[in-house]
Amino acid sequence: AIHCITKEIGVNDPVHVVHQQLACQNNAAVTGYPVYATLEHRSGIAAADVFYTTNPNGSWQSVPMQLIADTTNVWSATIPEQAAGGKVFYYLEATANSGKTIVHPLPAPQGTWSFCVTDIVDSEEAPTTALLEIYPNPASAITCIPVRTSVTTTGTIQIFNALGQLVKTVFDGTFSTGDSNHFLDAGLLNAGTYFVKLQTGGQMMMKKLLVR
Repeated sequence: AIHCITKEIGVNDPVHVVHQQLACQNNAAVTGYPVYATLEHRSGIAAADVFYTTNPNGSWQSVPMQLIADTTNVWSATIPEQAAGGKVFYYLEATANSGKTIVHPLPAPQGTWSFCVTDIVDSEEAPTTALLEIYPNPASAITCIPVRTSVTTTGTIQIFNALGQLVKTVFDGTFSTGDSNHFLDAGLLNAGTYFVKLQTGGQMMMKKLLVR
C-alpha cells in the first residue's frame, strides 16, 4: 500500500499507463509477441521499454517501444519468441519528457504480468487471417485494430452497432502478409456496444468493441 501511495496516488504529475495483459501465445501461429500500451504525460513521453524474462529471479532483457503514430498515444514493442511450454514475465517502463519515470505494474519487477507460451499445430487447416485484440477496449479516442495474415489477401474491416447496422468501413483493400495496424477514432462514435468485423475471402471474424 505504501509503495502504491508513493508511486502513483501521491504523485502530482503521474505518467499514465494503460495496457491489456497478453493472453497465452502460440509459437505455431505467431513470430514474437506484440505488446501495446497507451502512454500519456502532460510533457509527453520521451521513451518506453518492455522488460521480459522467463525467470523472474534471473536477468531481464528489454526491447524499446515505438510510438505507433504521432496522432495517438499508443506505443508498441514485440517480445522475441521464447521456448514453448514455459511462461514469459514482463513489465513496462516509461519516461516522460520531464524526466519522470514509472514502471507498470507498479511493484515491477517484483510483480509483473505474465503469459504462457505454447506450440500447438492444428490438425485442420489453420486460418490465414486473424483479428487480434483491439486496443484500447473500452475505447474513447484513437483505437488500434491489429490484423495478422499469413498470406497477402484482400478484405475489409467494418464497424457495426448493436442493431447490426453498418456504422463505418475502416479498411477496404489488400492486407499484406504479416501484421498490420488499422485505426479508428472512437471519439466520433456514440457511447455503446459495437462489433468490429474482419472479412477476407471466405473467412469472417468479429470482436466486440465498447465505446465510452
